[in-house]
Amino acid sequence: MNIRLKQLSFGSQVKAVLAVGLATAAVIFILFLGLQVAGLFAGGGGDAEPVPVVMIGLAFASLVLAAFVALLQVAALCLLRLVPWRGPSLKVRQEVDLARVFE
Repeated sequence: MNIRLKQLSFGSQVKAVLAVGLATAAVIFILFLGLQVAGLFAGGGGDAEPVPVVMIGLAFASLVLAAFVALLQVAALCLLRLVPWRGPSLKVRQEVDLARVFE
């Protein structure tokens, strides 16, 4: 039996995208932090901001970028539902609940 991701409800697909979005925010935060530590993300001259302010700013920026990426992914899911493409399939040997396979 072949199970296709497109057979899942749109809500389940959006939940999967949002779960990936949290991991995306963590990766973006780590990249921003690495750039800050390396001195490549610093502003012009002047006094440096305190570390908590920088960390909060980096966390906020990474959450905003991750939310934007998740929004783009949800828009792509909407567009994919309009095309006749059936999506990837997963071969299973016995009858299973679709929600348990992909979530």
